[in-house]
Amino acid sequence: MLIRQFLLVGLLFVFFSAEGQDYLDYHRSVRAIEASLLQEEWEEALALTLRLERDFEFLFKKDLKIALQLAYRVGDSVSFRRFSGKAFERGWDWKKAKKELRDNSDFELGLGDSLKSISKRTRRIPVPYPEIREQVKRLFIQDQWQALGGLFTFSAERQDRYAEKKFAPKAKKRVEEIRSIMDQVGYPGEMLIGNSVWASTILSHYNSISERFAKADTLYPALKDSLRRDLGLGKISPFEFTLIDNWYQSIVSGRQVESYGILEREVSDEALPMVDTNRLAVGLPTVADYNRLLDLQEKNGIRLFFGEAWGSNSPIEIKNKIPPSSRQAGF
Repeated sequence: MLIRQFLLVGLLFVFFSAEGQDYLDYHRSVRAIEASLLQEEWEEALALTLRLERDFEFLFKKDLKIALQLAYRVGDSVSFRRFSGKAFERGWDWKKAKKELRDNSDFELGLGDSLKSISKRTRRIPVPYPEIREQVKRLFIQDQWQALGGLFTFSAERQDRYAEKKFAPKAKKRVEEIRSIMDQVGYPGEMLIGNSVWASTILSHYNSISERFAKADTLYPALKDSLRRDLGLGKISPFEFTLIDNWYQSIVSGRQVESYGILEREVSDEALPMVDTNRLAVGLPTVADYNRLLDLQEKNGIRLFFGEAWGSNSPIEIKNKIPPSSRQAGF
């Protein structure tokens, strides 16, 4: 019992310390780390990561997983054990590690065995808000079951009718519940509840109901400023924010606006400058750097975790065409 209380107090200390930190600076630092990765300067990338760890109490799990790979590659065993331990404390486990890192060229050269050993002696730390975690999980399960009903409609017209008449009323209640949570403690993501998929799925599904619904909606536009605030506080990741907003920008414009390139997996040459501006504003790499980082994964085996839960770990194509509408959505 004393151990559990100590661990919980420690995590709450991290959460409240992170409250006053600017996570837009955090994400700019991650861009610098990625620049070193693109030059294959592993020692420099690790040094910048160690500085990030020093400057910020809370590190996103994807950055911990990149850091432990770098530490192993350069032979920094102390940093490797520390970053690995932090990732496992935050809910990573050996099964996930094996699945996610099996393509790393170091995995069969000792990385896998070392991670397995560390995972066995590391205890998961409770999240700061376990009750809210269960609340959001319940909303997510409801959302998934209801979204499943849309799979049995076989035309765009019927899908829109199902979404607007049956999905939307309950989806709106779920989003209002998310908004209530945000008013109390902030966005329920990785920092607060240890999960980066549930809330973003609920909001993305809400934003994807239909063009007619999105144009009449006032709930998400009112929520967006709070999401921007929580992006700066580290409570929502750049990828989650971008995914949610990309759905809204795409659907409300009849899929004419190019905002971030996350959903479409392609960007027109004309829209690319604005898309890159939008991406950098929220803490994502430019389209060109993102594609180069994916190439780096294939070449050197370091896994970079670009939103695999959403199947987005694929290049964004640049199209030399002018879209039907010249409108571009700014952050």
